[in-house]
Amino acid sequence: MKWLVWERQNAWRLTVIGLALVAFFAYGVYDWLLADLPPVTAVELRAARPTTQILDRNGKLLYEVLDADAGKQYDLDLSRIPAACVQATIATEDSRFFYHPGVDPLAIARATWQNLSSGGVSSGASTLTQQLARNLLMDDDERYQTSYLRKLREAYLAFQLERHYNKDQLLALYLNQTYYGNFAFGIEAAAQIFFAKPAAQLSTAECALLAGLVQYPSGYNPLLDPEAAKGRQLTVLRLMKDAGYLTAAQVEETARQPLQYRSQLFNIQAPHFVMYVQDLLVQQLGVERLRAGGLRVYTTLDLDLQRQAEAAVRRRLAQLTCTGDAACD
Repeated sequence: MKWLVWERQNAWRLTVIGLALVAFFAYGVYDWLLADLPPVTAVELRAARPTTQILDRNGKLLYEVLDADAGKQYDLDLSRIPAACVQATIATEDSRFFYHPGVDPLAIARATWQNLSSGGVSSGASTLTQQLARNLLMDDDERYQTSYLRKLREAYLAFQLERHYNKDQLLALYLNQTYYGNFAFGIEAAAQIFFAKPAAQLSTAECALLAGLVQYPSGYNPLLDPEAAKGRQLTVLRLMKDAGYLTAAQVEETARQPLQYRSQLFNIQAPHFVMYVQDLLVQQLGVERLRAGGLRVYTTLDLDLQRQAEAAVRRRLAQLTCTGDAACD
């Protein structure tokens, strides 16, 4: 009987010791692998901020203070982004976005098989949420590493993001923060830079073009290589068909639509006045605050009246100098 009691006590002690060792090992792994990662709420601090806009008294844009290191960015509600842009992004970057918890086991299995078959890394398995985690929560040195350690840390952050934000919030964050090339962060900036229009006016063809830029912004830049961009757009349209967003007939019709590229990156109205206002902002707020972005500066200038005044001056100068339509006999 005493032997049986001793045996039970010994088993209990071994169980406790085993659990303690497991807990100690788990804590050691966590401390080594994950402890230094930032909280997922840091995405709101690390996200690219909207550029500072200098406006006339009626809200018309005069100039954007664009930091070349930060790029151009605007925040849009998901409801203001065309459905075609959302669908093109999901079909291209993460077709199972609404069905996984941040990491997609099926995509991992598929990528593993493809990589083993090719004898190298020919396919990735990063979900849209993992891309957010990598781009907004990892520093530059780690972000571009190709290691299993980085993938594990990225997957952990993706799980945490999915716990903290719902799918629509993550999708809006992705579409507002992803880099499309040519200084454009987010779909609104990309629409303005490549098509000189707001994102709300983008067609399905234009949405497919922009969604295709994310994978390789410099290589698919339509302002530099329109043929490569067109080829990538056709790939996106095929993926949209595979995902059930478009029919074969719609793909053919959309593919035939011409793409008119009109960049609107650096644009300034009333330049002397704008430079005066910018100097005042530097004096009052400092250079760093101005570059940090997020300001909407309303000025006393009426842009329409300014243009009328400038046109009147040009006409009078032409009359005085006998040039243009006012040539003297």
